[in-house]
Amino acid sequence: MLVKVKDSIALEKLVARIQSRLAPNSKVEHNVHLPTLTGKRTRQIDVLVRDRIGQYEFMIIIDCKDHVKKLDVREIGTFYDLIQDVGAHRGVLVCPKGFTSGALERAKELRIDLYSPVDTEPHKWKVSATAPCIVDYRSAAIAIRFSVSSPHHWVIPYDMNDNELFDENEQRRPPLIETMFNNWFDNKYPIDPGIHEDQPIYEGTTLMRVNPETELKMPITLTANVHVEQRFYFGHAKIENISGFLDHQTGGVITNAFDFLVNHDEVESSWKIINSIEDAPTQPLFISTGLIAHRLS
Repeated sequence: MLVKVKDSIALEKLVARIQSRLAPNSKVEHNVHLPTLTGKRTRQIDVLVRDRIGQYEFMIIIDCKDHVKKLDVREIGTFYDLIQDVGAHRGVLVCPKGFTSGALERAKELRIDLYSPVDTEPHKWKVSATAPCIVDYRSAAIAIRFSVSSPHHWVIPYDMNDNELFDENEQRRPPLIETMFNNWFDNKYPIDPGIHEDQPIYEGTTLMRVNPETELKMPITLTANVHVEQRFYFGHAKIENISGFLDHQTGGVITNAFDFLVNHDEVESSWKIINSIEDAPTQPLFISTGLIAHRLS
């Protein structure tokens, strides 16, 4: 039999889970009854966070409100009484719908944190989150430069990638084009905008057959000319996994990890091209650098 959990309880459990991830070394408990400072009664606490520094124990209480409207200033006063009653060092109110301006002002005076859950797992309060982002694309057009000095008659293939190349021990080298592209994507070539000439393709000496009819191999010089262009795109990247709180006092999101997706095709088709990072319409949460390469024949 499937038992539906009451929404208010589900919210409390969600908040406890998020807080446990944010503070894995703290003791986070759900639905705790604490004695008041007078010891005459107990008070129910939705989520209790305990931590210890040396001989001192700190206690934070979190109250969760699944209201249909923003939490108003009256709730702040009621919660402050609870904080004082049990002697908590800090209090946090969590409401997915947010808080009125009066509540925000009063909570700031009383040093009460006001949060909403930001979580992408499936539940009533699941969010679809995006983050402002700049993608800094570095595009490289790579050309091959080949030179040789030899008294022998050479036969040079039309496509250098079709020719067999060897190291100084006459062991076959990996394919030329593949190696150049790997060098670029492994950050072995400069990524600053401009033309970077005579970049090494292989380490050490490279040998090539003089012609296909002989086993005679002679040293050659192979380098790459790398022409790097830079282009900035501004857009909103989809956050696929996140678990944390929106801090209504600061406007920031409190989390210790998230996964985001930047789709290359979407960036090039629908994101805004800007001239520089300073031209972004809003402050980006992060800047991602992407590498693109093109072969020049």
